[in-house]
Amino acid sequence: MENDDKVVPDLRRRGLGTRLVRRCVDVARRLGVQILHAHIHDSNLASRRFFEKLGFIETAHGYMSTYGEWRESGSEYALAISENNKLT
Repeated sequence: MENDDKVVPDLRRRGLGTRLVRRCVDVARRLGVQILHAHIHDSNLASRRFFEKLGFIETAHGYMSTYGEWRESGSEYALAISENNKLT
């Protein structure tokens, strides 16, 4: 699934993004998902820091597509949400 969620500027720095990602982790865990992935463009430094703060680690880097169109270089970040699946 491809998604592009953002918190509007006036509501940032209130923990909404963190709560959203944590909720996604909870739902994914209940569904049996083992790893969540985030693809982040190199130019989006704030997003990279945000996901790293939540425990995601960079697992790949290269040229990325967004909604099927090749855009720019970026990284794949991943978070293991199952005790049986460690990324480090």
